Amino acid sequence: MTGYYAMGVPAILGAAFGLLRNKKITQKERLASTYLGAMTGLGDDFFDKDKMDNDALNRLLDALIKGTGNYKPKNTKEKMFLTLYQIVLENTTRHEKINQCIRAVFNAQLKSLKQAGSPLNENEIKEITLLKGGVSLLLYRSLFDNEADETEERMLYAIGGLMQLSNDLFDVYKDSCSNIQTLVTSCSDIRKLRNTYKKMMYEALALAYTTPYKKTHIKKFLFFIGIAICRAYVCFDQLEKLQLNNNNYFNPKLYTRKELICDMEKPRNLLSSIRYYNRYRF
Repeated sequence: MTGYYAMGVPAILGAAFGLLRNKKITQKERLASTYLGAMTGLGDDFFDKDKMDNDALNRLLDALIKGTGNYKPKNTKEKMFLTLYQIVLENTTRHEKINQCIRAVFNAQLKSLKQAGSPLNENEIKEITLLKGGVSLLLYRSLFDNEADETEERMLYAIGGLMQLSNDLFDVYKDSCSNIQTLVTSCSDIRKLRNTYKKMMYEALALAYTTPYKKTHIKKFLFFIGIAICRAYVCFDQLEKLQLNNNNYFNPKLYTRKELICDMEKPRNLLSSIRYYNRYRF
């Protein structure tokens, strides 16, 4: 909990938002985003590991937003989740917006439970993917003092969806084993999915330049975001090779964990992501 979520969020997103605003992240913004990052892992557990039912999740959400009142946390994890959110609110002033965003994230997570159920078509899976990623990024943005206008929210929603698809690429082995329907696990042609990702990327980049920020600040923001976005192309390369070795048909059920997992700590993969970044020139 104190690793990727708690440290990665303020370090990467905080710095990126600071560059976009041309204003350094404040101590309170850093604390709020750090504690929200710590909450993220716990929140995922409620849905994925603990498999709480809808009623229990909604009661927890109400306690989170409206105050604990008579609600008694069922375990240490719930108690910590509620406590962390109070610390988030103590370090922000935009409580109404944050509550609105966290409700949207919960609702998106509830909708995403369909990915483990009856078969979904590609459009349904894509809608859930964009929704999950989009509202999550908007939640983190809501922690910062200056309010995002409509153009910035559209841009962040698009980037969030792109990041969610990227996460699904790296989680393909886990999701396939758990029979979770994502655009990756349901895909039979990785090249087609790569083109979808590239189209989404260009749409997000175009939206960035509709925001009211100075072009130089937008470019600095996209520098940070672009590094994360380009990691996905390394994973696409790896999965496409598997497809080519299987009569040009991709099916994650046919491959081993080693074949599917793209390790970005390997120097060659890191260098490859940098080459992609230079190619697309964010």
